[in-house]
Amino acid sequence: MASRDSPFPLFGGAVESLIPSSFIDASDLREIPDNQEVFIDTLTNESLIFEILELEEDIPNEQAASFHFQQLASDNDASDESEIISIEYLRPGIDLTHMQNDAHLTYLFGRQKIAKYRDTDPLARNVVNIYLICIRLFSVQTDFIITYNHPIAFGPASREIAGVWSSSENDAVEKFRASVQSFEIKDWTLFQN
Repeated sequence: MASRDSPFPLFGGAVESLIPSSFIDASDLREIPDNQEVFIDTLTNESLIFEILELEEDIPNEQAASFHFQQLASDNDASDESEIISIEYLRPGIDLTHMQNDAHLTYLFGRQKIAKYRDTDPLARNVVNIYLICIRLFSVQTDFIITYNHPIAFGPASREIAGVWSSSENDAVEKFRASVQSFEIKDWTLFQN
C-alpha cells in the first residue's frame, strides 16, 4: 500500500512521518494517551504507533529496544509468548537521515502471540510480527518508540478473523520503513516538561 505523498503531522505538528494511505487515526475511534499517536488499518488490523517515553537511564543503550519490546509483551499479556528475532543498530544521519547524531537508534524485529480485547481463550491469540525502532534522545531524556504491528496468523477463536485481509511481510516492512525513514522532529519544545 502506498504512503501519503507528504509527511503527516504528529503531536500537534512537532513531529512528521509518512503514514500509509490505508491507515486511519485511531483517535477518531477511541481515546489515545497524549504521549501516543496511533494509526490503524481496519482491513488488515495492522497498526503504527508513535510513543514518547521517559528515557530509561538504568537500561543500557544496547538493551533499550529489548526492554521496550518486553514492556509491550507485558502490556499485551504476551510475556510468555514473545520472541526477539533480530536486533540491528542504526546510524543517525545515515539510516535515519533526519536524526541528530547523538541519538542511539535500535531496530528490533520480534513476534508475539496477542489476544485482542483481553480475551483469555488461548485459541483467541493472534501471531503478530512487531517491528520496533527505539530512538534514544539523550538531550531531552526521551525514548521515542515507533512500533508497527503486523498480524500474520489469527487464532481459531479470534474475534479478528472474520473479514480481515493480511498484507505480506514485505508490504508491512516497506510501510514501516517509509514511516521510519521519513520521521522528523520539527519542534524540540515537544519534549519540555
